[in-house]
Amino acid sequence: MYKIVIADDKMQEREYLRQFIEENYRWDLTILGVAHDGEEVLSLMTEKEPDLLLLDIQMPKIDGLEVAAQVSRSHPHVKVVLITAFAEFSYAKEAIRLGVSDYLLKPYTDVELKEVMDRVILSLDTGRKETVKEGKGPRSFSVEDFQEKSIVSKILQKNVDSRFFEKHLMSLFSHGIRYKCVVLFDEHLSTEEVETMDVVRGFFQKKNLTILADLEGKEKVLFLFGDRTLDFNELESSIRRARKFFKDGFGEEVYVGVSGFHEDLGDLSLAYQDAVSFITEFGPPRVKSSFEENRKYDLALTNSESNIKLHVLNKSEEDALEGLDFLLEEVLSRREEVYRERRLIYLSYGLIRSVYDVLGKEEEGREKFLSFLAKKEVSEGNLKEKTEEVKSLMRQLIDTLGGLSVYNNVTLVKEAKSYIHGHFREKITLSDVAEAVGISYGHLSKCFKQVEGISFNTYLMEVRMEEAKRLMKEENLSISEIAYEVGIGDPNYFSKCFKKQTGLSPKEYVTMIISGDA
Repeated sequence: MYKIVIADDKMQEREYLRQFIEENYRWDLTILGVAHDGEEVLSLMTEKEPDLLLLDIQMPKIDGLEVAAQVSRSHPHVKVVLITAFAEFSYAKEAIRLGVSDYLLKPYTDVELKEVMDRVILSLDTGRKETVKEGKGPRSFSVEDFQEKSIVSKILQKNVDSRFFEKHLMSLFSHGIRYKCVVLFDEHLSTEEVETMDVVRGFFQKKNLTILADLEGKEKVLFLFGDRTLDFNELESSIRRARKFFKDGFGEEVYVGVSGFHEDLGDLSLAYQDAVSFITEFGPPRVKSSFEENRKYDLALTNSESNIKLHVLNKSEEDALEGLDFLLEEVLSRREEVYRERRLIYLSYGLIRSVYDVLGKEEEGREKFLSFLAKKEVSEGNLKEKTEEVKSLMRQLIDTLGGLSVYNNVTLVKEAKSYIHGHFREKITLSDVAEAVGISYGHLSKCFKQVEGISFNTYLMEVRMEEAKRLMKEENLSISEIAYEVGIGDPNYFSKCFKKQTGLSPKEYVTMIISGDA
């Protein structure tokens, strides 16, 4: 969000510019003030420190050219757009000499004003990129950055289920869901600073859109969620700004793929494939080859990290340390050191999350990661120091697991629960689930009771009853239809199970919903 000051001695002109900016750039520009003379502009410059000035040349006390000259000396980073009448056109040459960013010739149309504003905002974006390159005011990665990256990674790997959507995505939406996927790909640029990722995200951030994105690396993926088609009207402009930003700031050509609209969260991976197809099928053969090579690398990287997590969960310290050596020497060695350091921290996030999730202590895991990030060797250390900290972390996590047979018990039960949530509408049994996860039904029964504290059948019934309650609240279905929807079939048996679970009959529960007590 950039800050702007508008200056014109005519009230009608000032109000027109203010209204135009509020209607067209409310998510790009904040109006700090509206001035009627040059002295007021300079006063606002001192008090507010804007990024952009819209100046009429003819103003009382101090004219626009003199204001521009003073601003160029005192605030050289501020962009200035001069507004001039035809009779004053010769002044525009002086404005250019002063370094004014652009000018508007009166009378101008809305289209002409928008073109100028788009150009100067792109110029501000590029200026922000230069600030990032110079390392001014760097922002560190946060837990939320790593969490978002992890969610996108799971979607691209198709490693998601209904409970994943409920936990990570459903809370983002209050009404209907419509979404698109946007993929940005450049052949060479694999590392960006956090600030650069923030700039790119800002291009797509609009009032009614929710963004889920991973903007690190050669392939940048964004999922844009909104309630209405209208919410996506500025997407083309956002893409154009992003492409120009990388072209002007990095000298890189960015290839873009955009999916169609999707409404089912189960189609997130499909939306990603839709977007990718525009790059691989319609881009130059060289780009298709580069994209596919990058995907192979990302897959090798993800698999290597997954193996390390598995070794830690299985409490195999020697294998985990060997896996880390392989990751650094065989996989990450192809990338810059800053990328390797960042990936080590991302691996640490995944390790901590995996261990504390299976222990049922997610909040404690978050605190553990924050403590890890705060270590000087992690926040300021070099690659060698960070590597030693990750090795120490792995040993700590293995100790944290203690005598718990995580791989043989907790992990298997998590797989079983995932299968249940995907198939509870069917006539599944303990044997069916055991076969799906590759163990005997007796062992699964024992593990389930040990890890969850309840039997397999009790857990399955809880899942079915929760879905039944949801259907009663959100769908206009009969009790018989709901019984079949949740995999029970017999309406009478369903009613008995429902009352045992909730203390109410299905009809009593529906009545409670209607009365607003549920």
